[in-house]
Amino acid sequence: MFDNEEVRQVADEPPPFLKRWPRVYAVVLAWLAVVIGLFYAFTRAWAP
Repeated sequence: MFDNEEVRQVADEPPPFLKRWPRVYAVVLAWLAVVIGLFYAFTRAWAP
């Protein structure tokens, strides 16, 4: 490619909590499902 550029290796570090990335993704998806469910329930409760 380019002769003057260096290729840098980036270490895949574990997340600072929950120890594995799939767990972090699962928590984020669960949180989004809870928020969506709460907004849905709120909308249904106050619908005309």
